Amino acid sequence: MVRSMVRRTKRVPVKGWTWMLVALVLFGAGAAAAAQTATPASGILTLAEAVERAAEHAPGVVAARRSLERGSLALESAQIALKPRASASASAAVSDRSSGARASLSGSGTFAPGATWNISLSHGSQSGEGLGNDFNQPVSASFSVSVRLWPPGRDSENWRVLETREDELAALEARLTQAESTAIVDAIEAYGRLAAARGRLELAQEALALARREVELQKDRRSRGMAAESDVIRAEIAVLEQEGALASRRQSVDSATAALAELVGLSAAAVAALELEPVTLDWSSWELPDLEWAVERAQAVSLNVAAQARALESARKALEVLRRQGGPSVSVGGSVNAREGSDVSWTVRIDGSYDLFDSGARANRLAAAERDVADAEIALADALQAVRDEVAAAYRTIESAGRSLAIAAGTAELRRRELEVGREQAARGLISESALERIARDVRAAELDLREAEIAYGVALLKLKALLGFDP
Repeated sequence: MVRSMVRRTKRVPVKGWTWMLVALVLFGAGAAAAAQTATPASGILTLAEAVERAAEHAPGVVAARRSLERGSLALESAQIALKPRASASASAAVSDRSSGARASLSGSGTFAPGATWNISLSHGSQSGEGLGNDFNQPVSASFSVSVRLWPPGRDSENWRVLETREDELAALEARLTQAESTAIVDAIEAYGRLAAARGRLELAQEALALARREVELQKDRRSRGMAAESDVIRAEIAVLEQEGALASRRQSVDSATAALAELVGLSAAAVAALELEPVTLDWSSWELPDLEWAVERAQAVSLNVAAQARALESARKALEVLRRQGGPSVSVGGSVNAREGSDVSWTVRIDGSYDLFDSGARANRLAAAERDVADAEIALADALQAVRDEVAAAYRTIESAGRSLAIAAGTAELRRRELEVGREQAARGLISESALERIARDVRAAELDLREAEIAYGVALLKLKALLGFDP
């Protein structure tokens, strides 16, 4: 079936300049694509570059930008529904006794809520008889205006849709800003995790090399009667354990690489080939605010709270509109008509209506609208409580990260002191070089723990800042 849709065409010789044009087009397209996803030429992906790329390429940002584009189109469609429209028509006819033609032009539009206008122009002529009056009309024109006095013009569907689309577009713009802030924080966190994972992978490689040297050492000692077979077995078990630890570290590096690559819009292979710079976060310029103030601030800037507030306002407006629709309806209008060979005529009118009986349909709609308002109020209260819980959780995370940071700093200091003591002992021959290497590796591991704790604490603060609506 797919093959039947392929169109067979005659082969035409392609001239040399055509091939050059195709090559230029393909080269330009390839260059544009390469520029969009180009890796840093320096071979180093800095934290600033990662943050900048994440604000542009992170999946959440891309999705928010597409939603904003769709929201802009939806607003434009709502605006078009209120813009003037025009149409033209023409026809001609021939019979055995006559011939004729006619043409008409009409237009309509809205100049205010509930106020509309219409204009039309037509003319027809015929020779002979038999085509009817439609083809025997002099030039005529008309213009009419209609204004709805009650219910208000803004109760009409088109105007309500326009207001809704405007609110939705503003919300989508705010959501894009939030997505960019989230991408920045996520990029910092992913960058720090990848740097730490690479450092731990290096430590695991060194530990494996040391374990393998220990096996050779124990075998040599066994051959000289200085070690038992059990010592060799324990050394070989240590090698297997270090090989498993190395495999786990490589998997951690791969996962961290993929996470950062997705955020910055590069392939995992490209990120794996780039070096990273040391991560340092300065949080000294920002003091942790009071919890209650933070809750009020977060509730004020929360997109979810804003969305629920808009939903409640929309439900209340719908209820008000429904209540007004059950009463009288009043509108006024006027028209001016002109016809060739006749005097200009005008008309002014007032129209009114009132629903006397609807078998309870309006009462049923009102009850449903009132339930919608009640549900929206509950949803807004839930959203406010959710923000309060989220802020409280953020404070607990910061407190926990602060304790972990203090522990990591103390551990790193003790490990450094242990290394100093170990060097003195190695100089006096009290410990072996392999034992000193283990102590040095423990120092590096403690420093990695400290850097991870610093990043975790900084990221926790950045997430709180983003939650409070500040630029991270």
